[in-house]
Amino acid sequence: MRRVIVGLRDDSPEGGDRVAQPTYVTARRTVLHSDRVDDYVRVHATVPDELAQALRANGVLSWHIWRDGRTLFHHIETDRPYAEVIAGMAASKLDLRSWEATIHAMLEHTAGSDIRLESVWRMDGRGQSDGR
Repeated sequence: MRRVIVGLRDDSPEGGDRVAQPTYVTARRTVLHSDRVDDYVRVHATVPDELAQALRANGVLSWHIWRDGRTLFHHIETDRPYAEVIAGMAASKLDLRSWEATIHAMLEHTAGSDIRLESVWRMDGRGQSDGR
């Protein structure tokens, strides 16, 4: 679901010995209506700048979405727990109703159509683990 990496050394040439900030990773799966796939790809090719700025201000470091047919897989890296990111977005002054309504209309809203995925395995510079 999410993994916390605390005190990782940044081994990149630019990073030297600095310690990277803690990172939370959330994986989600959502499902599109069958007749809205092309619309979603077109509309979601770029999100409004104000939304991207608000996501960054509320802790999103990166958000990557992959599509397999109607199924979307989200990989979200944040500097705080995902629930805090969502709460921060809800409390922001940004009016997201139009964007949310547009995207909401493209997604299925049935049991299992929007879930957080469990991490079962990972490998990184430190080795591999069971994903937690």
